[in-house]
Amino acid sequence: MHMVALVFAVYLIGMTGAQFALYGGDLAALGEEIGSFEDAVNSSPLVGSLAMQAALFIAVAVVGVGFPQRRAWPAALRRLGLVRPTWAQVAIGVGAGVVMLMFQFIAIAVWLLLVGEETFAEQTRAIEAMNASVQDMGSALVIAALTAISEEIAFRGALQPVLGIGITSIVFAVIHLQYTLTPATLVILALAVVLGLLRQRFNTTTAILCHFAYNFAGLAVSVMSQNLLDSVGGLP
Repeated sequence: MHMVALVFAVYLIGMTGAQFALYGGDLAALGEEIGSFEDAVNSSPLVGSLAMQAALFIAVAVVGVGFPQRRAWPAALRRLGLVRPTWAQVAIGVGAGVVMLMFQFIAIAVWLLLVGEETFAEQTRAIEAMNASVQDMGSALVIAALTAISEEIAFRGALQPVLGIGITSIVFAVIHLQYTLTPATLVILALAVVLGLLRQRFNTTTAILCHFAYNFAGLAVSVMSQNLLDSVGGLP
């Protein structure tokens, strides 16, 4: 398991570095390329890419904890921290996700004040390009679920018990650099630490709920904002 964790972590960091090098550090161009799709529900390129990534993450996690060689399926699920959550854990997970989203909004406000509108717009081009490509709540739901489930099973479920919260959180932040190499990276790192603490204190399922709530709420706000702007723009 330690070797699988090490190889997986190196692979993720190497893949991110390769993407960064391929686009010459132009994260806006990379974000626009990743985010160029018409409908995330109707088998869009992004959803297809996320589905393949999710399958890879889950497969590596399941094999890494010893299924089926050393552990039967129930034991593998317990090792990954995938259990039926209590209602209290559901509330804690969703509540933590909402709190982290509020923290993100505060961080963005401070970031904007520090760097100014022009620099802020330049630094967030990649994020805006990707958010703009999510045009309905169905898309937001699918994308939020795919990323939350697969990433939490891989990182908090499989890697964290081997690498610890600190290293796992850093690896998690690094693989998201293709979306934003800006102060927002600190928000991602903070989110990773919170998810790690939820896994340590409760289970991976609670971390999944937090991650999903954070992702979906953020994308939902983006979708509603776009719809509002479109409706205002369509007025005579």
